[in-house]
Amino acid sequence: MSNTGSIKERIMERLTEAVAAFGVDLIDVETLRENERRILRLIIDRRGGVDIETCVKVSEMADPVISDELGIDTHDFFEVSSAGLDRKLQTTADLQRHIGAEVDLKLYRALDGKKVIEGVLEDATDEKVTIRLDDESVIDIERKSAAAIRRGIRF
Repeated sequence: MSNTGSIKERIMERLTEAVAAFGVDLIDVETLRENERRILRLIIDRRGGVDIETCVKVSEMADPVISDELGIDTHDFFEVSSAGLDRKLQTTADLQRHIGAEVDLKLYRALDGKKVIEGVLEDATDEKVTIRLDDESVIDIERKSAAAIRRGIRF
């Protein structure tokens, strides 16, 4: 197992429940390099989005846990970030968090002439997602057929 993997696992294991106390989910831990800077980033999300105040509170709680308790000091900068509107919804938990939200589902192969299905996410399991279309019909799509599922942005 790589050092990065163990760092991610240790942080996820230690902070998932603590972050939930702020009404958000810890969905990922990233370690990356940008212009010679090593960055450790926690990605948090909740239905309806995450505001900057919540990111600050999570950062203030998590920073000493990561550096002091877990002894992780492999980064130059520590960040807590909202997942953002355009990221892929990848896990079943991620999808279930957004049931009732607009989504865009991109297929590997066209279905009835369409490679993108837009609608409201009605249900999600490990095997399939259920989407309610604009005409109120409901369609089940196998997860393995979906190239990407993202929150839809409608104006």
